Order: sequence, then C-alpha cells, then structure tokens
Amino acid sequence: MNKQKIKRSILFIFILSLLGWACWIYEICVVHEWHGLTWLSKTLYSPYIGLLFAALSFLIPFLFSGSALKKIVLPMLLLYLVNLFCYLAGKEICLLMYCRFCPWSTAYIITFLSVAFLLFPLMGFSYWLITAKFIRKNKKINILYISLLIFTAIVLSNLTIYINPGFGSQTGWVDVVKMGYPVFWTLFVLGFCGIIISKQKTIA
Repeated sequence: MNKQKIKRSILFIFILSLLGWACWIYEICVVHEWHGLTWLSKTLYSPYIGLLFAALSFLIPFLFSGSALKKIVLPMLLLYLVNLFCYLAGKEICLLMYCRFCPWSTAYIITFLSVAFLLFPLMGFSYWLITAKFIRKNKKINILYISLLIFTAIVLSNLTIYINPGFGSQTGWVDVVKMGYPVFWTLFVLGFCGIIISKQKTIA
C-alpha cells in the first residue's frame, strides 16, 4: 500500500468520521433538541448509521490496497454485528454508571470495570478474526493494536471536550457523548487500524 493510497484512505476515513458525527449531532440538536438529558431516554437512530460507517471505515484501506468489493461485503456485515453488540453493551454500561440503586461495593465496582474493559479486547479479537478469515491473514498482535486504539477513542474524546465543549459548558462523560466525539474518534481510529493491517504483509 503506497503513500498515495494511504492518503486517500485517510481522507475517506476522515469524511466518514465527520459524516457519522454529523448524523449524531443532527439527531441530538434538531430531532431531540440540545437542552437537557431527555435524549438519553429517546430512541436514537444515528448510532446505527455510525456503526455501519465504523465497519466501512475499517475496510476502506483494504479496498484501496486491492481487495475486491464483493470480498468486503460479508466482513462488513459481520463487523457491523460486532459493532452493534459492543455499542448496545457499552450503552448499558454507561447508563449503569449513573445508576442510583446499584450496590456500589468494591466487588461490584471491580466486576463492573472488568466487564466494561472486556469490550475492548472482544472488539479487537473480533475485528482481527473477521479480517483474518475473510480478507487476509494477519498477525495476532493486531488484536492488541485494535483493542488499544479503540480505547484511545475514549481518551481522545475526553480531551476534545476540553478543547471544544461545543454547545455546552460541561466536560463530563455525558457531555462528551452528547457532543458525539466518541462517534468521530471511534470511526477514525478504526480506519487507522485498517490502514495498519492493510500495510502489513499477508502471513501464511
């Protein structure tokens, strides 16, 4: 994968990331209105578009590196299902963070955090496995790369809210999510993961 293809991949990944973020912001600001937390109890549809964009963002570098479009369709569907599961699980975990009736004992907190952090290696393993089975065989170390990079999306999202609080003045996790920064950064880092793997030599 030459530099020109990498640049094109980054451009398309960036555009997809912006589109995913724009869909989220439109729904929050226009459909449900910005003020308050009523959006938390509403049915949101933009995340499902973002989940599709996330799968596509990861696969774009493989398209530019020569993989046939028909070879990408099934992996994209499988990656979408992985994204859907992780999104729904992550959503429930985030809501539980604000649970008033949960027994916040030490054991409960440890269990809660363990389950939360398991989503990252689960997603990393799933992306690696689907890529290895349907697109190209690649190194198992990519499981770690993907897991860590997905985690950085949370870190980058929290940093971004301090740089640009957006329409509000708060910088809590709810405000980070409300601004859609996790959507943008997750799409972008998944695309970056795709670039890393697509640049590697296919292993036997």
